[in-house]
Amino acid sequence: MNYVNPELVKQILDLFEEVIKANGEQVEIHFEELTAEPGPLPRLMLSTRNSSTDASTGYISGEYACPFPCLLTLRIAAEDEQDRLDADKYLRSLTSAFLPKATILPDFVAYRKPTASIPYCLGRTSAFEDWQVTFDLNYIQKPE
Repeated sequence: MNYVNPELVKQILDLFEEVIKANGEQVEIHFEELTAEPGPLPRLMLSTRNSSTDASTGYISGEYACPFPCLLTLRIAAEDEQDRLDADKYLRSLTSAFLPKATILPDFVAYRKPTASIPYCLGRTSAFEDWQVTFDLNYIQKPE
């Protein structure tokens, strides 16, 4: 298990909350793993994903390279095709608003352009559907 910088996670969550509120939405976002329980719907879950390049690296300058490959999951109670179309549209708008703002955070600067996949349906149950976007975020932590 690789170390995840808690300050980076907090700043990314804060940025997602800012983008969600600017969109006029009331959806909550939490750093959590997927569960079999539906929980409150709709909700957004941010979690890390494993990658062969996600280890932090320290440099003599005092900076740290902090890759943060992550997943953003939207859990909804999809009852018809329109709900599915709305989930896709919502994740696309959230992603397009998030990416330009994700290059510079208060204590971190991207060393690669932040990228994201297109939204896709991860799976369905009788109670909910999960829609997901994969992000590839790579930062340098500014020295103190």
